[in-house]
Amino acid sequence: MNIQQLRYFCSVAHHGTFSRASEALRIAQPAITRQVQMLERELGTQLFNRRPRGVTVTDAGNLLLMRVEPILHSLEQIKVELTDMDSQPSGIMRIGCTPGLTEEFLMPPLQEFMANWPQVRINLQEHTSEALFKAVLTENLEAAIITAQADHSEIESHHLFSEPVLLCGPAEALQTSQEVSLQSVASLRLIIARKSLTTRDIIERLFVSENMFPNIAVETDSIHATAHLVATGHGFTVAPRLSMQKYINSGALSGAAIDGITIRRVLIHRRDVWITKSVQHFMAGIKRFSAKISENIISL
Repeated sequence: MNIQQLRYFCSVAHHGTFSRASEALRIAQPAITRQVQMLERELGTQLFNRRPRGVTVTDAGNLLLMRVEPILHSLEQIKVELTDMDSQPSGIMRIGCTPGLTEEFLMPPLQEFMANWPQVRINLQEHTSEALFKAVLTENLEAAIITAQADHSEIESHHLFSEPVLLCGPAEALQTSQEVSLQSVASLRLIIARKSLTTRDIIERLFVSENMFPNIAVETDSIHATAHLVATGHGFTVAPRLSMQKYINSGALSGAAIDGITIRRVLIHRRDVWITKSVQHFMAGIKRFSAKISENIISL
């Protein structure tokens, strides 16, 4: 039994056919078939049920898969760590950010990172905080900027800043220097984030705690659509400050903080996974930038 055979076995198990495993590994199919057969002979058991349109894993195969995958993952991590020790940042960096923070918060430090480390290829995903949290947990992303989630033993969370939640309306409808109460928001026609988005969950919990119900006219996960509908007089919205900041700065919207409502923005990564030099530099840049703006977030 060797590492190559185990890698081939895992690939066939995940892809369901020898041909698809061959394509994924870029190895000739006969070579993969031969190595898997040698592995089965050595172990004295059948690992796959061969069928006309593919394979399924036997009970013995499932047991082997469960034992082998963590070992192969550890070997890959060792390779990454040893290679990374004496090298400049390079390769692919997989990061995530919630849509409301991408333009106003992520772009400046990300552009600085790209200027300093042009050899690093960026894979950037925008999604809900919950989806990004799961992607980091399953190692599909290396780091993400999200709204704070419940503590998890496998996730390291770094506080970046706390951000006010605003009531936004058409230009000159609201005074930026004043705060509004949650009660006053309840009477307004709202264009708001759809259910399952973090801001919506926070707002609904607050309304429920006060035994009130929001008057929701439109649900959307499009920041641009929300801003356009509000600017053209179709209602008001409740949103974190940074997601609406450019529309307020342009004069298209006005906004006022809702009394006592803030959300925490955090940077997350897995505790037990090697942080490459690329990700280390990226996170350091994010933390520097958040330190610069955190004192001004309230008064932006």
